[in-house]
Amino acid sequence: MLPQILKKSGMSGYIFMRPDEAESATGSNIPEDLFVWEAPDGSQVLAARICYCYNGYTTLPEEECLPGMHSAASKALILQKRAAAKGYPYFSFYGIGNHGGGPTIRELTCLEEILKDNPEIVYASPSDLFDDIAGTEIEKKLPHLRADLQHHASGCYSANAAIKQANRRAENELVAAETLDTMAGILTHNKFGSEKLKDAWKKVMFNQFHDVLAGCSIKPAYTDALNALGSARDTAAEQLELAAQHISWNIGTTRILDGPASQKTGWILWEKEGEGSPVVVFNPHSFPIETMVQINISGISLKDENGTPVPCQHVRGYQTNGGDLFNTIFPAQIPAFGYACYYIYREAIQIDVPAYLKAGADFLENDFLRVEFSKEAGGITRFYDKQTGTDLAGGVLSRPVVIDDEASDTWAHGVFTFDQDIGCFACTDISLTEEGPLRVALQLTFQYKDSTLVQKYMLCAGERELKVDCALDFHEKHKILKLSFPLQSPSCKAVYSMPYGFIEKVCDGKEEPGQEWVAVIDEASRRGLALTNDSKYSFSVKGNDLRMIAARSAMYADHYGQRDGQGEYLDQGRTDFSYSLLAHNQADASHTVKSAALLNQAPHIVVETHHKGSLPPRFSGIQISAENVICKVFKPAEDGNGYIARFFECAGVKTSVKANIMLLGSEISFDIGPQEIKTLLIQPNTSEYREVALTEWDL
Repeated sequence: MLPQILKKSGMSGYIFMRPDEAESATGSNIPEDLFVWEAPDGSQVLAARICYCYNGYTTLPEEECLPGMHSAASKALILQKRAAAKGYPYFSFYGIGNHGGGPTIRELTCLEEILKDNPEIVYASPSDLFDDIAGTEIEKKLPHLRADLQHHASGCYSANAAIKQANRRAENELVAAETLDTMAGILTHNKFGSEKLKDAWKKVMFNQFHDVLAGCSIKPAYTDALNALGSARDTAAEQLELAAQHISWNIGTTRILDGPASQKTGWILWEKEGEGSPVVVFNPHSFPIETMVQINISGISLKDENGTPVPCQHVRGYQTNGGDLFNTIFPAQIPAFGYACYYIYREAIQIDVPAYLKAGADFLENDFLRVEFSKEAGGITRFYDKQTGTDLAGGVLSRPVVIDDEASDTWAHGVFTFDQDIGCFACTDISLTEEGPLRVALQLTFQYKDSTLVQKYMLCAGERELKVDCALDFHEKHKILKLSFPLQSPSCKAVYSMPYGFIEKVCDGKEEPGQEWVAVIDEASRRGLALTNDSKYSFSVKGNDLRMIAARSAMYADHYGQRDGQGEYLDQGRTDFSYSLLAHNQADASHTVKSAALLNQAPHIVVETHHKGSLPPRFSGIQISAENVICKVFKPAEDGNGYIARFFECAGVKTSVKANIMLLGSEISFDIGPQEIKTLLIQPNTSEYREVALTEWDL
């Protein structure tokens, strides 16, 4: 996706060093040192690879060294010859480079000497290089690459689970805060909190520096980084709650304005006689959601804003407060970029739950899935998709596999597969922990030496995915914990999500980066199994076996150093994460994309009081005609002139779209290409809009 992101940010050239030439020889697909890089939507940029590293002092291969000459000058002369042979210009970075520093006097003196006799070698900027190539016969002859640039330092996708989880959550929480803040500004004329959110975004982006987010910095750096990300998340939470309350305070939450306060239920709920306690549930996504929400109140019954009974269930809460142990879950239906009011009662209301849900000692089942478990096998032995009549399990699903990582450094330089299996966590206990009309749950406990993994599998009535909450207490050294998910298919393809898109790859076992979801699909039917996650980035598929790294206990900043027994290890102790399993159809990936988005950003809940208000008890802010088009960003324009809505296509299909943005009183129509990102500047109360760059400048 990077060529499109670059092009729609006003850049037409990309300079990189990695993967380098040696890595190209071990499987990278880069065709030349200069080529045209193309995104799935057709966006193109010129891509140029730095040869012999980005430092002027780089040690050159012995056979290419020029005697008595500074390495910067040697590089320039060597690349001059290569340019003549290849027929396109080369470039060489000079200066100290790594960790900062420009050219030295000695280096410049050497370069000045060779420039006297070699007029083909000139000082230039990166833009000079691309300007000299763009639109010429050279560019027309360059090869095109429609793929990603892999691989380098594959361990960076998994090193340091804590920093990756903090980054993912900060990103999602800030986007949600930005959306609700914009909604509040429009609906209540509240002043936007964009400046605070902007400062929080800067902290997140600063800590996406390539060694910090990659997990390869020294341990003290992560004190700073986690503090900064915690600060960004705190700002997001504060602004999200403030925006939600600004809206909820203006909702007419009571229907019986003169009704007396109820004294029947004690101090826990803000009830009125004849009315329950109001709860407002917000949806920060651009698509309507129907999902189970959990509130920290043990209500007996619920109704929606029309007084229609809504089923609910008690589940174990977060507290152990005398006899107060339980929370309430209920299925909430929330409009896109909107909210809905519900009312909690302490009195019972008879209501039937139409959806089928059943559980036993070793299975969970609803209208869409039947999932069977085995303590002896150590995981899921059957994942039956009722819609297609297919058992997707090609082996034991969610099996915790232990892999030896002794030979790798923190970056895993030169290591592209983590497949040295040395054991498995054994399942020591399986128990039915929830059994109700809305959610059933089985909890499996796994043990490996001094490490414990608890996986709580939850299936909800009317939902198409199996949700899993994991609590891992990890104490291994130089080991990797992978969860394994083999698909029932003899011929598979792997699909990895990217920012605003996805990419298909062969199932060769290499460690690959992924975002909120990955899938393994049958090549013929294009159907298979999707795995969504809330904080993981490192995956592999070998044959039919999809694997996700849950923990990797490399050492902090170990660059193949002397291991003297005093180094400290990553991913030690307790970590919590969640994932979901669901049937996947690559012909329409939108269901998986939306499921992943909902796992990563749940609805926001405000427990309210009874009051008058100008806003209705249910509100929808946007309607998008196409299921495969999502509005990821909704915010005021940076210059204050209109609003920015950023759409993307998520199924790889060219689509005509109608978007009714009720928040703005605007209805717009546009076409969007396969996996295309469109950033639109929209004027309120009109159908006027224009596409702008990601930077909000003119394209």
